[in-house]
Amino acid sequence: WGAHCANPLNYSRGKVYPLLGFDKIMFKDDFPSAEQYGKRWDATDESVYSVMCDEYEKMGDSPRLMYMLTIQNHGGWNLNDSVYDTVHVLNAEGEYTEEMNEYLTCIKNSDNAFKKLTEYFEKESRPVIIMMVGDHSPSFISDVCDPSKDNLRLLLCSTPFFIWSNWGMEAEDMGILGMTALMPQLLEKAGIPLSSYYQYIYELTEDVPVLTCYDVYYDKNEVMHYYTEDTEYKGLVDTYFSCEYENVKHQ
Repeated sequence: WGAHCANPLNYSRGKVYPLLGFDKIMFKDDFPSAEQYGKRWDATDESVYSVMCDEYEKMGDSPRLMYMLTIQNHGGWNLNDSVYDTVHVLNAEGEYTEEMNEYLTCIKNSDNAFKKLTEYFEKESRPVIIMMVGDHSPSFISDVCDPSKDNLRLLLCSTPFFIWSNWGMEAEDMGILGMTALMPQLLEKAGIPLSSYYQYIYELTEDVPVLTCYDVYYDKNEVMHYYTEDTEYKGLVDTYFSCEYENVKHQ
């Protein structure tokens, strides 16, 4: 089951989702009861999670995978009157203060919605594991960040992620991981056997946790390297690209 409460034409998701193997797909028109927060036009996390839970109830007893791409916190962040802001920055950020208040209010609403989602699934007798990961930082992030920070480029492209289960996994800090590394980590936490492709990524992550779609990667010490650079990790990274190519070619 895969869903996104937006137009299926965006990024050709209406064409791509079926190719990913979802048995059922839902887009904006399939969420007639979606709610908005104030004057913001995107569906709230809480309202789409409610639909997600309803769909879960229809899926029987077999194992299943559900993918929900939320949209509540999509920009812009100057759509609501300030009366809707429940979070306020302590230090004024100039022209971005109001945007930050609205953005952080949306994040707080996401926290509350996710709490309700986990409360729903923690009552399930079957094992449930959920990964939540951010898409990208807000557009104003580079204008309010501290330019003296180490690895600023990495920080600007980073968002939080976490993994939750209803069987009480031990809490741990998994550090900084690239998007490529997340699925093998999730499957390993769930006790699901890894394919050879995912097994290689899982092992690669110990030395190279972040591969980017740009021209750089980051090693286990968060040191940036160019893909063309001759380093101790180059062989590992080049092998990954060969595996990636073969994996895509045979889909």
